[in-house]
Amino acid sequence: MPSLAPVSLPTPGLRIRRIARRSVYASVVTALLAGTALTAAPSAEAAARTVVVNKSSRALTVCTAGKTCTTKGPKIAAKAGTTRKLGSVRPTAYYVPKGYGSVTSKTASGLPRTTWGPAWVKVAKGRTTTVKLVRESETRKLFGSTRSGLPWASGAWVGGRFDTPSINAFGTWRGRPMDLVTTYSPRDSYATMANNSWTIDTWAGFQGRLNYGLALLPDSGEGSLASIARGDQDWVWRAVAANLQRAGRGNAIVRIGWEANLPDWRWGVGQSDAATYRAAFRRVATVLKAADPDLLIDFNVGCGVGMNGTDDRLAPLTQLYPGDDVTDIVSCDVYDWWTTRVTATSAAGLRKPLYGPGLDDLARFARAHHIAMGIGEWGLARASNGGGGGDNLHFIAAMFDWAKNNTDVFAYECYFDEPDSYLQSSLTSGGQNRKAAAMYRKLF
Repeated sequence: MPSLAPVSLPTPGLRIRRIARRSVYASVVTALLAGTALTAAPSAEAAARTVVVNKSSRALTVCTAGKTCTTKGPKIAAKAGTTRKLGSVRPTAYYVPKGYGSVTSKTASGLPRTTWGPAWVKVAKGRTTTVKLVRESETRKLFGSTRSGLPWASGAWVGGRFDTPSINAFGTWRGRPMDLVTTYSPRDSYATMANNSWTIDTWAGFQGRLNYGLALLPDSGEGSLASIARGDQDWVWRAVAANLQRAGRGNAIVRIGWEANLPDWRWGVGQSDAATYRAAFRRVATVLKAADPDLLIDFNVGCGVGMNGTDDRLAPLTQLYPGDDVTDIVSCDVYDWWTTRVTATSAAGLRKPLYGPGLDDLARFARAHHIAMGIGEWGLARASNGGGGGDNLHFIAAMFDWAKNNTDVFAYECYFDEPDSYLQSSLTSGGQNRKAAAMYRKLF
């Protein structure tokens, strides 16, 4: 039987009970009973006693003993969230085609166990199985299977520890390999951004991907959003793409000009400069993709923060978004502070804060634009920094709960493990947040 891997939102479902007597109709049945994995589409002979997903209609075609599975066969109607019993039909297995998954159970933490097509799924002898059909998740589309085994790609920033052993040690500590590591471009000058690839090369040997924050404007004062939009800095972006490719990181997530709704960054903008930011982003994304089509372009904002010049809390999404044609992922950075604080009784600020977009808003936006959603940075915050919740296990639990309920669109997250005194979000350094660390290891 194919291995099970977690994922997405359930749609149609039905209940299947296999009668506890051995089938003699087809060799495929014997193979399934023996535990042999089958990956080919069902032939006429192999169709005996199987249930097959009809990809065109996303209905279930039921094939009984001695009959051929075709799209014209009898179908079992099932609405989302409902289950149906097949009655006298006695299937031994059903087939899941490419692009769909079959959820048959959940883990102890509530994550779905899913078999992804193309694959056969055996119906256990003498048992009733609930089958829920799901579309391929955004994580599967972008990353395939994950190293962590989670339904989304999971990573971290390991503050001040810029080497592969450190990110691997984080994975060992939590009990799952890391899918991603967060890193950033230099910000000294454009020349340094183009010629110094240390923040890329330092992760040599890491088996996951980079979550690469690409600054638009360096601290030297060079350039402007307008000059970027004109193409004056195209040589920088081509060099960055070449550095990523040379290091074997041509599949990195690139967060261009992250958190642009925050005025702290040189590229931070208000409503009056939104069009210029969009033009600059589009220029950089186009140059990067032309140089390396496998890069994943991420449009990132700060959650729980609005934008200067407007009271519309969704303005960072609706007014800064550069367009579907240049964006693979929409993401935000979120911390346990200010309007996104989580308490023991409420996570409303995380999902839909008073000011600025929240996780629910990003998920809705991603679905509407048919792109993936991510969380570029997330973490705890010390009490003296924005009224942070400190060692808040409820924030960790709320993040996991939200993620597992949005696996159709949610593609990645990276915890920001920073021990420095300005944030003190670390789960692994010096016992800063023991309760939250225990919760993270339990869930993530």
